[in-house]
Amino acid sequence: MIRKALILSIIVIFSLLVVQSVWLYKVIVNERADFRASSEVLLSTAITNELNSRLERSYLKKNVNFEYKNVDNKNAEFSDRKIAIKPTDPNSKFAVNITLEQVFQDLLKKDVPLSLDSLAYYFSKEFSTSNNKVNFELTLTDDDKTSSLEVDNVKSILFQNYSSFVLDIPLNASKSMSLSAKIYYPLFVYKGDFMIIGFASFILLIFIVFAIVLQFRMLSSQISLATLKENLTSFFTHELRSPLQSALSSLEMAEMYSEKAEVNSFLEMSRNKVMYINRLIEKLLDINKLEKNKVNLQKETFPLIEAVTPYLNQYFGGKDKEVEIETLFDSSLEITGDRVHITNALGNLIENAVKYSGDNVHIKIDAEKNSQYLTIIVEDNGIGIPDADQKKIFERFYRVRSVEHSHKGKGFGLGLNYVKWVALSHKGDVRVESKLGVGSKFILSVKN
Repeated sequence: MIRKALILSIIVIFSLLVVQSVWLYKVIVNERADFRASSEVLLSTAITNELNSRLERSYLKKNVNFEYKNVDNKNAEFSDRKIAIKPTDPNSKFAVNITLEQVFQDLLKKDVPLSLDSLAYYFSKEFSTSNNKVNFELTLTDDDKTSSLEVDNVKSILFQNYSSFVLDIPLNASKSMSLSAKIYYPLFVYKGDFMIIGFASFILLIFIVFAIVLQFRMLSSQISLATLKENLTSFFTHELRSPLQSALSSLEMAEMYSEKAEVNSFLEMSRNKVMYINRLIEKLLDINKLEKNKVNLQKETFPLIEAVTPYLNQYFGGKDKEVEIETLFDSSLEITGDRVHITNALGNLIENAVKYSGDNVHIKIDAEKNSQYLTIIVEDNGIGIPDADQKKIFERFYRVRSVEHSHKGKGFGLGLNYVKWVALSHKGDVRVESKLGVGSKFILSVKN
């Protein structure tokens, strides 16, 4: 039982860890996508700023007057100002859209070429403006010439350039001049909501560990109590069995050699009490064997009426109560199971029905059979069972503590527990439906 509980707890923990991992993965993926999109904007801005700085130092700024026609926003960036070249033939597919930024890149690349150091400065500045420090590597390709620059803005033992992405941006219209930026993801991308997730996971882990420890202690305590109860039961039944057998034999011998009727009457009374205790011990031993699966059921197919007939004869013409037992099932109905245990289980149900009823006892016994189970229904017109006790009456040693039940009969709370284990040993079950003042209905099912 403890092993099952621990396995269940491990499965729950593993499931929670899987859910948490998926959640964290999605958080990181979203953070990466956002950072990549913002980096692309920052790189474009850095390229524009670097071009502006070169334009300020170029001959174009000093000798050429720029006027923008048909532009709504005179302060628009180079990348937003476009030149569209369209053919006069509407059916022609030839069309070119270039930005002024691309035009100036071509105009300035000979006299004032792009500087990777200057571009790296502006790119780092853009990241600093957004409160980020990022390591990156810039590669400029101009025709067949390639130059690179690696920038380490973050110098930390914890920071490792192990995950990155690349942005490729053409700088001129012919795409002969291009920039490739390899940008390493900063730590905050991996943190994301990691602190919140980590804290929540830590609290959850503490709760799970506490629950497992508490569950383990409770199960250990229950197992200890169950073991103690089992050991006590075994001890008393075995220790009492031999003396009772000897006492029973002595009483029978005394009855044989006694000539006085009064003495025989007392001896018979004593013998009946000793036999009652002996049956109780036998029942306890049977229950212990059933719980330990040490009973080899002698299964056979026999008519169900044969398990009921002994009790029809037993209560026929009773002096204390008028008992009527009505069988509603077909006498040819057969059941497969251990004849002795099935008969004893039905006997317990019938005996309880007689014990906890009034002077006029009416018991109905019915049975239903389907492809899997045979269900036996024993219904009486007794005093009924309170709702609070109905789920507990099949526990060993449990007795209903109402005054009316105490007056009706005494017992040790073993009969219905025995019925329960007989049902379980036949891969079935037993349950009760009862209403105070009306009666009880016990439904016993066994597998075909």
